Amino acid sequence: MTQDTNGHGDAKVTRPAPTLWAQSNDTLFLTFNVQDCKNVEVAFKPDCVEFSGRDRASVAFSNILTLFSEIKPEGCVWSKKGFGVECNIQKKTAGFWKRLLKDSAKNHWLKIDFQRWKDEDDSESEEEKGGGEPDLSQMMAQMGQGMPGGGMMNMDGMDEEEEEEDSDDDDIPELEESTTKQEDTPDA
Repeated sequence: MTQDTNGHGDAKVTRPAPTLWAQSNDTLFLTFNVQDCKNVEVAFKPDCVEFSGRDRASVAFSNILTLFSEIKPEGCVWSKKGFGVECNIQKKTAGFWKRLLKDSAKNHWLKIDFQRWKDEDDSESEEEKGGGEPDLSQMMAQMGQGMPGGGMMNMDGMDEEEEEEDSDDDDIPELEESTTKQEDTPDA
């Protein structure tokens, strides 16, 4: 928590907003999770992002994120959603950052947004092809398991009776009872 003062000199307590982050090669994605956020203020500076707002219970939230590398403030936008405030931030130089903040300390309020996360090896062409989903009909045709175009092999004329009987279908024989008695042997 941080303390701030309003114009009257009274101290007010703010807390950091729960924040999710993700990145692509040239963009950062931030989500400040403050439900029904009002009095929103977001400032983009070359080396930091500042956020403040209040939830529906008038609890004050404030974050000052000193970033790992520089951003382009003129290329950054934010929008208010029901669950919080989303920011799209343009990196000054393309490339993946090893962390979001300059300081490597662990912050309990900062987490990775795995729904938006892009790895370095994710290519842009996969996104254009439908999110990187493989074409299963093409894969099956290449493996010889199906027909090109997603068709199935014709199985007409195959009767269940014509199929060979599997050895696993045989009845299992009953266990035999042991007829030999074990003799008592004296201990030596």
